[in-house]
Amino acid sequence: MVSGNPIFLYTVSKSGNVSLTLASGNSYELLTEKKAKSVEKQILETVKTKNTKLSLDKGTSTKIQMSSKLNPENIKTITYSSGDKSVLTVSKTGKITSKKSGSASVKIKVTLKNGKTKILTVKVSVK
Repeated sequence: MVSGNPIFLYTVSKSGNVSLTLASGNSYELLTEKKAKSVEKQILETVKTKNTKLSLDKGTSTKIQMSSKLNPENIKTITYSSGDKSVLTVSKTGKITSKKSGSASVKIKVTLKNGKTKILTVKVSVK
């Protein structure tokens, strides 16, 4: 069986041996499970927004900004959803557009390349 991604390919023989073919120009390190969990925790700690609360005037827009410490290389997807679409909408790119006075939350689901997810919430007040 041969499988992998653009960075590496692996082959598993009938006897269970694994052979790796790695892309040149990259560095690799095999991690223990404990170290891998530690690295994952460090990455998840960078998954934050710059603001957890926003205030907008009715009819205006702003874009949700993620923390500058977040490395986009670790991210598979980011999805956004509005808790009350009558108050505000949010685009696929995180642009919030206010529609009427009130308050609503924007839920942000960040999925890392390893499949782990983190849910963030930004509370938005519309005047």
